[in-house]
Amino acid sequence: MKRLAITLALLLLAGAAIVAQVADQIAENLPFGVAVDYVNDPNSPASALVLFQDGKQVTTAAAPNQGTVTFEYPQGLPKGLYNFRIVARNTSNIESAEPNPTLALTVGDYTPPPPPPPPQGSAIEFETSSCVWIVKTASTPDGTTGWSIQFREDLAGGTFKNLGSADSTAPYRRSTGTMSGGSHIISGVWKKSGKANVVLPSVTRVCQ
Repeated sequence: MKRLAITLALLLLAGAAIVAQVADQIAENLPFGVAVDYVNDPNSPASALVLFQDGKQVTTAAAPNQGTVTFEYPQGLPKGLYNFRIVARNTSNIESAEPNPTLALTVGDYTPPPPPPPPQGSAIEFETSSCVWIVKTASTPDGTTGWSIQFREDLAGGTFKNLGSADSTAPYRRSTGTMSGGSHIISGVWKKSGKANVVLPSVTRVCQ
């Protein structure tokens, strides 16, 4: 059985301090254990050691005076990335005051998925009448109220021309007015107090 060692070196007022951590990688469904070496403090003894996996309490074990406790996973784990944390508790269920670092374990040939793209809200749409366009979008970036959108035309040199005033009320839409002949790049930027601005992908339309 493969054991991942964390040293529980000193028991403080209400528990123990983990002073070392090891990151490791094992195969899928391979039995393993998270092993803890510790020394109990007779002046403020811990009664239990508690294993957390990915922030959730998994199991507990009695905390003797000195020795090693191993939390076993006889069936191993499926492919993925796991984080373990072990804390000590006294009889009053108070945990160690010391920070307890986590033990990161990669199981199998696992690559974390890429983060999801930031929310953008609905894409820009158009209602056309010759070269007068109604620019609109159906929803805010996160589906909540409090956002406003400023539709704009992207000009040369990284400058913008606002298309009317910002719209903070659904349905979110503005008229472009009469556009000149040729191609125009239309985009929009969502704004909300306390939130990062969200820029909608630009759309190119041609006035003929």
